[in-house]
Amino acid sequence: MTCVLLYHGATADPAVHKLCQKYQKLLAKYVPVEEKVLPSPKKAAKMTPAGLKNAEWEQLQSFLKPGDTLILLDERGRRWASRPFAEQLQRWLNAGPRRLIFAVGGPHGFAPPAAARAQASWSLSPLTTTHQLIRIFLAEQLYRAFSILHGDPYHND
Repeated sequence: MTCVLLYHGATADPAVHKLCQKYQKLLAKYVPVEEKVLPSPKKAAKMTPAGLKNAEWEQLQSFLKPGDTLILLDERGRRWASRPFAEQLQRWLNAGPRRLIFAVGGPHGFAPPAAARAQASWSLSPLTTTHQLIRIFLAEQLYRAFSILHGDPYHND
C-alpha cells in the first residue's frame, strides 16, 4: 500500500517544498509515500470555476486506478481530532487499498463527480487557507496519525 499526496499545480515556494519533504520523509518510516503533482490545466486562467473543476477532475480521474481509496481535502469535509483521525486512517488501511490517495483540489474545490468517487472528504480546518499551506498540514497530520497508530511519542494529548 502506498500513501499518495496529490496536488493540482506545482508550488514555486521553496519553503513550502522543504517542509513538505521533511514530513514526507518522516512519514516514509511508516508507509511508502508518493507525491503527485498534476499540472494546471491548459488555459486554466480563462476557464470558469466549473470548467476548471471539471478539467481538474479529468486529470484526477485519469490518475485513479481500481483499488484506490480517494480522500478529498475539502473545507466542507469531515473534521477529526488527531486520535479519531488516526482511528479512521486505520480503518482505511484495514480495507486494503492499493493506494490511499489524499487529494488537494484546485482553487475552486472539486467537481461533483470527484465527491461521488471519493470514499471521504476531510477538512483540516474551517478556516480558508492557501493550497500551499494545506500541503504542509496534510503531510504533518498524516505523520501524526501514523505516529499515534505506532505508539510513537510525537503526538501529545
